[in-house]
Amino acid sequence: MLTYSRCRAVLSCFLLLGASAILVYSSCQTLIQMSVPDSLRGRVMGLWMIMYSASVSLGAFLTGELAARFGVDSVMQLSALATMALGAVLLAVRLPAPTPRAVDFTGDGWTDEGDLDR
Repeated sequence: MLTYSRCRAVLSCFLLLGASAILVYSSCQTLIQMSVPDSLRGRVMGLWMIMYSASVSLGAFLTGELAARFGVDSVMQLSALATMALGAVLLAVRLPAPTPRAVDFTGDGWTDEGDLDR
């Protein structure tokens, strides 16, 4: 039975989850845009949006099919373990940070020098 205190806890978790999703989503977009040359930015962002949208739909379909066969609890536990394992791998790999590009405030925007100490 869903009580008032449980409802508050669930809504608090949803709020935290939503805020985290916004932080991750905007950070990913920023990193991609900073890493890609100006001439390719539109193409790369278009491809990223297609892949992101497709992965959400494919993940929902796959989770639903697995839940129908094996039960919701076991699929959610497996999803949680897979997420933690992927997070541990990504923390261990340590990808290099993209080099920030300098902003040319006198001209037409970004420069390709990559030097912020001018």
